[in-house]
Formats: sequence, structure tokens, C-alpha cells
Amino acid sequence: LPRMPSSSYKTGKPVVSELGVGAVTRRWVLGICVPVFQDGAVRYVVVIGFSPQRITDLMLAQRLPDGWIASVVDRNGVIIGRSRAADDFVGQPAADDFLRAVAASADGFGESATRDGRRVEFAHVRSALSGWTVAMSVEQSALDAPLYQALRQIALGGTALLLLACGLAVVYGRTISRPIAALACAAASLGRGELPAPLRLG
Repeated sequence: LPRMPSSSYKTGKPVVSELGVGAVTRRWVLGICVPVFQDGAVRYVVVIGFSPQRITDLMLAQRLPDGWIASVVDRNGVIIGRSRAADDFVGQPAADDFLRAVAASADGFGESATRDGRRVEFAHVRSALSGWTVAMSVEQSALDAPLYQALRQIALGGTALLLLACGLAVVYGRTISRPIAALACAAASLGRGELPAPLRLG
């Protein structure tokens, strides 16, 4: 991770690296440099390197719901941590739609597709100190699931109410039709000059 200590000497500020390959381990590594001041001047720079797996572990510890994905992207638009399938994504460039949104604004919302073809809605914010961008995305299917569930419940409830209404209509229809039929028979009896039997219609 070259130029990091010299940058801290010049600026007197901490410096955070992009994702790189360690010279010794030949594995992905991230670095942080913090200047140490003596008598108002930078005398030393403390440098620490660590695996991007630390970033992924932090996101996994959040136990995000299914369909939600957290990711961190460095200044070059390279993924350095991800809460899902990190081994397949770390070291790869983020999606073009996402990178355009990040370039346009330090924070905001957008829609994109992951490298495995999933449509997602995302929110992102870029750190002024490190230049890294943290993004939280949710699959479109996960966003739509509550809507579809509500529609199913409405449809099932509507069907149940319709069946209940039909059942009540049949019951009350019969309750009404029986007295009407009895009255019609009594009227026919009167028409023939007969005395109808007494009716109890309820």
C-alpha cells in the first residue's frame, strides 16, 4: 500500500487505503495510517493493515433480514466487504448503476442490479474521511413481498366475505320465500272458496 505514510506526513491527517494485495501475504488487504505528532509536527506514522474480511464480519454481525444486502466500496469503486457471498464479490467492481449514483452524490438512493442479476433498491453514503461508500440494498422481491401478501390477504378476505354473503342470502332468501309461498297457497285457497288453515309465519 504505497504512498500512504508519505500522505499522512504531508497532510497530518489519517489516510485510509483502497483495496490492495499484500506484498507478503499476496492476499487482499486494507491499510490505515495515523500520524503521530510531537511538538506540533508529524514525527511518526502508525500503519496497520487488515483483511477486508473484518469489514464483512461487521456486516454479518448485523444479522440483516433475507433479501437485504450491506456492502462497502472503496474510492476506486471496488467492493471491499459484503454481507452476502463476499468471497465472490470482494475485489470486484461494483455495478455501473451504483457507481454512477455514488459519483453523482455523496449520499442518496437508487436502483440497480447486482452482479448476479438481482434487481435492488439501495441507499448509500460516502465517508468524507476514507472515501469509502457504505450501501444498504434490498431486493425488489423483498420489497414487493409485503404488498403481495397484503393483496393475497385482501383477496382471501374478500372471497370469504363473498361466500358468507352468498350463504346469508340463501338462508334469508329461504326464510322469506317460505312465508310468501304459504301466503300464495292461502290466497289460492280463498280464491277457490276454501278456508285456509291458520298461518304462523314467524
